[in-house]
Amino acid sequence: MILKLVNPPEVRGFSSDRDKAGGLGTMVPVGKLERGRLPNLPPLDLLYSAAIAEREGVRVEIVEALGEKLNGEGVLRRLSEPPPPDFIGIRVSLPSLSEDLGLAMMIRKKFEAKVFLFGNAVKATEKDWPLLPEGIDVLRGEAEALIASYLRNERMPKEWQLVEDLDSLPFPAWHLVALQDYAPKGRISQGVFNLSTSRGCPKGCPMCPYFHTQGSHWRFQSPERVMNEIDWLYQLGMRRLQTRDPNLGLSRKRLDAIAEKLSQRSYRLHLAAETDLESLDRPLLEKLARAGFGRILTGIESGDPDCLRDIEQDKRALERSIENASICRELGIEVVGFLLFGNPSESFESVERTVALTRELPILTATSLMTPYPGTRSGEESVKSGRFSFQGDYHQYGGKGCLISSRHLSGKELSLAYRWAEEELKIANRRKALENKKGWSLFRGNLGLFAFSLLHLPHSWRFQEAKKKGIRSR
Repeated sequence: MILKLVNPPEVRGFSSDRDKAGGLGTMVPVGKLERGRLPNLPPLDLLYSAAIAEREGVRVEIVEALGEKLNGEGVLRRLSEPPPPDFIGIRVSLPSLSEDLGLAMMIRKKFEAKVFLFGNAVKATEKDWPLLPEGIDVLRGEAEALIASYLRNERMPKEWQLVEDLDSLPFPAWHLVALQDYAPKGRISQGVFNLSTSRGCPKGCPMCPYFHTQGSHWRFQSPERVMNEIDWLYQLGMRRLQTRDPNLGLSRKRLDAIAEKLSQRSYRLHLAAETDLESLDRPLLEKLARAGFGRILTGIESGDPDCLRDIEQDKRALERSIENASICRELGIEVVGFLLFGNPSESFESVERTVALTRELPILTATSLMTPYPGTRSGEESVKSGRFSFQGDYHQYGGKGCLISSRHLSGKELSLAYRWAEEELKIANRRKALENKKGWSLFRGNLGLFAFSLLHLPHSWRFQEAKKKGIRSR
């Protein structure tokens, strides 16, 4: 039996990361100068599914359109190469959904194999899909929970299925893709590769896609299973890993055990983790630093009290995160704070407050516009309140498109405010990155900073004018 799994092509002019946003994926515009950048990694659910199929005795090939830089025709040519497949699986994502479904229909017309679709975008959007041609199946659940049964032609459940025992998963099938494609100059040790040790989150933040796609029940691998996979990834040549967990630090005891085991290894890795920073303390942060965690990604969300209340975030938690960010700086751990613009209470003033706060913090920032993902409470609230403006273009779900308005800003005003904030914080990030530079590197960095600041001036002027106009109209 032959199974070919497809990670679909990039949408022209965009860069897709299908593991982000709870597996729904993100898709951001890229300029012409950025199109030579490294491709994003294949999603882990595709790699796990391949490994499970191999464990079932199935021969598996991965048609990795991102890494191989294939377009739709290129995917069809790769699928046509011998041996002919019995099954073809296509991993869909939310921002590229229209293109992914179009590719599936092209594949169904050309091949006699059974075709199936999988990915968390199924849960979020299937009710809105056009009628699929006969011969295209849909896996409703985490693919790892279903693929073995599907390949045995067993009846598929209609309710969304989750993998309950994550320790039972085989290691993801990294051996089926060319690792050097995702690394600078083909050096695997310099690439950043993904690792997943837990799924689900009980916190239930209203805007969070992880809560919708992975559920409220926290499922996790044991520290021993985590370390077995890390040892194996090290043997493959990987030296830089980022966890794709919704919140690695939900159990401090488990995180402490993982850090302890990492510290006992004879090798050294550079690790990045996404976690609530406010729930950690100095002793654990010190242990993480010794274990090789050089970066922590955490939700700062907003510097405005009303916006924090909109998304049920505690101002005291923000204060603890800021305190821990200072400790991280002492320990040499870089902190990246996620900022979310577009909450119901967002205004020109709240955007300015968030920028003013985070610009002075010892962190770097990553920004996004509030995306009202289907199935999330924020998504449902934006529809009920009339603030939702989806026009059928799934590209808008990429993380940078504006799908909503706030109580104080129209969609156009919110887009303008977001662009101003994004560029202000990019300037702040660049300044912070230059703090330890010297000589030619410092000169070149300052030159780039000056040029970027000049390009930002028109957007800054438009933001201030829109703010004045908004104040006058109140």
